[in-house]
Amino acid sequence: MPETPEGVLDWVLTQTAGDGSSVCSALEQVGGYNSSEGSQPGSRMFRFGESYGWLRMALVAVKARCVLVVPQRWQRDLGIEARSKDTRYNKSRESKPAFKRRLKQHAEQLFPGTKLTLATADALLLAEWCRRQYTGQLQRQLL
Repeated sequence: MPETPEGVLDWVLTQTAGDGSSVCSALEQVGGYNSSEGSQPGSRMFRFGESYGWLRMALVAVKARCVLVVPQRWQRDLGIEARSKDTRYNKSRESKPAFKRRLKQHAEQLFPGTKLTLATADALLLAEWCRRQYTGQLQRQLL
């Protein structure tokens, strides 16, 4: 992710050749949070929200269609089981790093030979969800 609003816009322009009217993009619909697995400083949450806003505005600037989707939906639609919960305490039993490794394994199965990291695997899965959604290939999984 570029570190300035100009960098984000430049990146989006290179991906869309300046005209995003035929582009469909997907962004995770997330809210502010303090991680239960370690508090995040306010400055980090602010920076995340700022970057998210830059990306949304760059997509608007090139007239790209943007679908906002909660992580639970795109993961469910791709057949990825949710992080297990301890129902007595409403806490996750699967650590965040373990869940990220599981997402990476799923991405590696879908895209063999693609070099992936824990940081990029979920972005690629979200892009795949968007592609399937846009092309009508997505078969919704029921709860």
